[in-house]
Amino acid sequence: MRNPWTAFKDPTLPKNYFRVEITILRCLGIELIKEETLAYSIYSKIFLLYTVLLYTGVEIYEIYAQLGELNAMLGVLNYLITHLMGAVKTGLLYWNRKKIGEMMMSLHQPPFKPDETRGGKEEERLIRDAIKKTEIILIVYFLVVSGTIFSGVYNACIIRIRKPKEQWTFPYAPTMSLGDWLQNSPYFELGILYQFWGVLSFAGVIATTYVLLSSIMAHISVQMKILGNSFRNLKSRAEIMAGSQKDDACIVNKHMETLMREAVKHHIKSLDMAKEMESLCSLMILSIFVASVILLCFLLYFASLYPLASVEFFQNFCYWWIIVCQVGMYCFWGNEVSLESDEVAKAAAELDWPGSTKKVTNAVVMVIRRAQRPLYITAGKFVPLSMEVFMSIIKGSFSYFMVLRQTQGPDA
Repeated sequence: MRNPWTAFKDPTLPKNYFRVEITILRCLGIELIKEETLAYSIYSKIFLLYTVLLYTGVEIYEIYAQLGELNAMLGVLNYLITHLMGAVKTGLLYWNRKKIGEMMMSLHQPPFKPDETRGGKEEERLIRDAIKKTEIILIVYFLVVSGTIFSGVYNACIIRIRKPKEQWTFPYAPTMSLGDWLQNSPYFELGILYQFWGVLSFAGVIATTYVLLSSIMAHISVQMKILGNSFRNLKSRAEIMAGSQKDDACIVNKHMETLMREAVKHHIKSLDMAKEMESLCSLMILSIFVASVILLCFLLYFASLYPLASVEFFQNFCYWWIIVCQVGMYCFWGNEVSLESDEVAKAAAELDWPGSTKKVTNAVVMVIRRAQRPLYITAGKFVPLSMEVFMSIIKGSFSYFMVLRQTQGPDA
């Protein structure tokens, strides 16, 4: 597997831009590109059903058992919302896995593949930079997620060692309502392992899916940049193709028509990919946005209950940043797709088209008209992925947090 740490020094493109994400999801029961064997299909369904149903089922029962205890209910609800969000994301990803895999693999083929005759080394550099950025996101995100998960286990183990069993608590959410037997060894230790495995499995699927979808949006925005460059240098490329006959307007115009057809096809396929991304993932992203507003509010509330130097504060604060980063990167790359699609119209207008044929001028007008219609990837067809929406989510979560704090009184 491609080592993310080598991306900073490797000047060449990997054969598979998404190899890291594909490999992680394959281990977690979601195969995106290969044909599934019978054995893998059985493993996939058992693993996903166990992770999604059993773990969330225990948390749903715990919510019922904690009715009347607001802080305890909110503590369980934090993780239940995350895991329900993960269940929705896992289910949609599993259902659309082959379509998403095909979309990813098409980015390695023409017209998306770097073409030195079209944009020189610049196209390869743009794609390599997109891969580098998403690999950095993957590394940082997994480090923060791992720190959050292991801090919970560490805190539970310290309490287990230093305090009487009446004060033992599980790493992430209380499950004591399942029975007093969980308060005794070795069941308590097995409960810690059970929670650790469940949270780790969910975190792996959620984090990798988040990076994968962000990567696809990053590549779509890069294709828009490549399109802009191809329109700007279209006439100069036609003159190069004409060679010694570059002073012959008819020959140059003929090559311009050929290059324009290729550019228009590239533009249409890029727009189609954005639409496909929208149709496959908009519902998934909507579920993430709705859950994130609630989670950010609750996590701020719980972080405020503990001293700044405590493990509990660190755990809740890191968890808060994980959600912020997840929503923020979706909005950032969605915003980049919209901005770069607008730039295509400007690039087409900058083409030195006076004196060219009617086919070329008509194509330029068509590209400008289409590119002037905003291209958005939305969350469930409701709101576009943009930095304005991201700021609205952050502001909304703070508002709900203040309301929740006030309901608990000044000493909460």
